[in-house]
Amino acid sequence: MTNSAVGRLERVPLRDVWPHEAHALTPWLLANADVLADVLGMDLELSAAEHPVGQFSLDLVGVVRGTDEVVIVENQLEPSDHTHLGQILTYAGGTDASHIVWVAPRFRDEHRAALEWLNARTDTQTRFFAVQIDAVRIGTSLPAPLMELVVRPNDWEKTVKASTAPARTRKWARLDVLDALTEADGALLAESVESMLDGHLALGPAASLYWGEGASPSVTAVYQGANVRVQPWTIWIRGGRAAVSINYEYMAKEGGPSSDALERVVAALAVLPGVAQASQGVADAGWKKRPAVALAPLLSFPTALLTWAATFEAFYRDISA
Repeated sequence: MTNSAVGRLERVPLRDVWPHEAHALTPWLLANADVLADVLGMDLELSAAEHPVGQFSLDLVGVVRGTDEVVIVENQLEPSDHTHLGQILTYAGGTDASHIVWVAPRFRDEHRAALEWLNARTDTQTRFFAVQIDAVRIGTSLPAPLMELVVRPNDWEKTVKASTAPARTRKWARLDVLDALTEADGALLAESVESMLDGHLALGPAASLYWGEGASPSVTAVYQGANVRVQPWTIWIRGGRAAVSINYEYMAKEGGPSSDALERVVAALAVLPGVAQASQGVADAGWKKRPAVALAPLLSFPTALLTWAATFEAFYRDISA
């Protein structure tokens, strides 16, 4: 017996749904990051479109919530090509990305092979993905996106299962963080971070440290200002990678510092490796960002500790006034 109420799924030309890559598809992906997140199996937060990388513009950039690992997305409305392959490699190097995502309606065998080769040859903290995108509908319904993950790291399914499993909660301490830093980047980095922590506490009784809880060690600086409590930066170590998040989102609190004070932080830290690039567009985004910067290159700068201490001492005075 035939059921006439059952419709048929049909494909819709992508350009009927998104007429232009930069003006239609990219903004749609930014506004609907959850669709891409479901396909990738990560808690994805996209924060910027047409993100500048040198003289070029990356389609989308964001982070994985909970780890602050950088995610970049390059999308196109035509089958994969050498130009976009080169672009994702350029952007990966310019953003220190952990997850590199390429979205296209079809991937040529050569480009799939290239991504699979990169997954096999790069370290476990760098992952390449290919997501095939289509648009479908039933009858006269609105078109809907259809995405399929066609390239992923070999261990990705196991990684996703491990990350979504209940984590053993642990309260970390100073020695835990320093030991993890030593393991990640050596004793010299741990000593520099120890100096950062001591310098923060030396600001006075209103400055404290919060030692994180969860699966990975972390420590967050805390200031108790005249009218607000802020957390300007966090050091964390995950998967052997040490980084510092500059918590503009947590600094820009109601009753807290003015935009001028936050802009002074951006300008003062801009001399440190990776900070200027990571902080691009934070003011335009309403300070709703917590960019992460690799810790070892940052602290390799000759006056890194002095610059860091002076910047946040001035910020501390701003919120204490």
